Amino acid sequence: MRLLRITLLVLVGVVGLTELALRMNGYEPGVLINKFVPVDTIVPENRFKSDSLGVISYDTSCHCLPPGYMLNQQGYRSYVDFNDSVLDSLRATKKIVLALGDSYTEGCCANPIDSSFIDLLNQSASDYYILNFGVGSSNPVHYENILNRYLDVIKPDLVLVNFYLGNDVLRADIKAPANIPQTFIIRDFSWLSSTVPPFYQKEIGQTNFKNHIQAYDFYIKHFTLFHEDVNWFEQLLTQSVLASRAYLAAKNGYAVLSWMMKGNTLGDDVDRTRVILLRMKARCDTENINIHFSLIPSPKHVKKQTDLKAKFDELFQHLDCSNPETSNFTIADFDGEKTSNHYINSGHLKHSLYLNKQLNRLLIDTNEEVLLE
Repeated sequence: MRLLRITLLVLVGVVGLTELALRMNGYEPGVLINKFVPVDTIVPENRFKSDSLGVISYDTSCHCLPPGYMLNQQGYRSYVDFNDSVLDSLRATKKIVLALGDSYTEGCCANPIDSSFIDLLNQSASDYYILNFGVGSSNPVHYENILNRYLDVIKPDLVLVNFYLGNDVLRADIKAPANIPQTFIIRDFSWLSSTVPPFYQKEIGQTNFKNHIQAYDFYIKHFTLFHEDVNWFEQLLTQSVLASRAYLAAKNGYAVLSWMMKGNTLGDDVDRTRVILLRMKARCDTENINIHFSLIPSPKHVKKQTDLKAKFDELFQHLDCSNPETSNFTIADFDGEKTSNHYINSGHLKHSLYLNKQLNRLLIDTNEEVLLE
């Protein structure tokens, strides 16, 4: 009996210390993820938009963009408009590159923004000019949509797909419905993907949230204990970080497990992603335009010094592809070690040096080819 009491006291002490440590490190009770702490007033920041064809861009009426951002009339981060007169003027002296990608391509998180790798290349290159179609939080589904919308308009000499290896390999079936941006932003709350988590799509009855309100309500209901349907037991759990997070993790884990038991998987889907990349190549082939896939390493790949060519051989096999050597980077070239982190100025500079060599090879010395075979 004495041993049991001692064991219980030790257990209570460990739980108490864990609770204290979590609170001291900023963890909030009643939520699974800190950024999902409810807000009193829902204020949307309409940073992104989508047209009737599901083609995404930035909302030119938004006043919530970071300092230094210059959007053109098409809604992309560029100092020039992508129209016939500008393109004809550029084409008279330079070759034109249509660049697709996510926030890395957009330029995050260079400071100032014109220190990003595409800006650095446009400032220094005399033989080519890059049209930046990078949009934060996008993925290959959106790259393909933008390509299909603008390939005939731009008629570039090269399509450059800046593929971020941290999260561009799709983990689920992504849709790009008309007039629904890929991301909703709520001030003082979070960035929310418009894609319903796949393990909840059957329950919700749709693949995408229709608006920011629906997305907010969903995440409050499923990832917090601060909604009108909580019972007395769940209300009690909101007093503890450890208890509420364990409960919410188990609740959502059950949803994931039930979904996976029906034959679904939650992980990098090389086949699904590769199908999109091959369609993009086929689209360019119909116009006799070269398409090149330039890989961007994640902080994790740099930290582990991953051999990118070997690791991603299956995904890019027989596609024109290149990657910088991870040995040329350090973790200090990023603003953190998470998948969501980005190059800082030193990373952008190193990436621009690598990419300049590739673009010179592809646009100037066209006799060379680099294929993953």
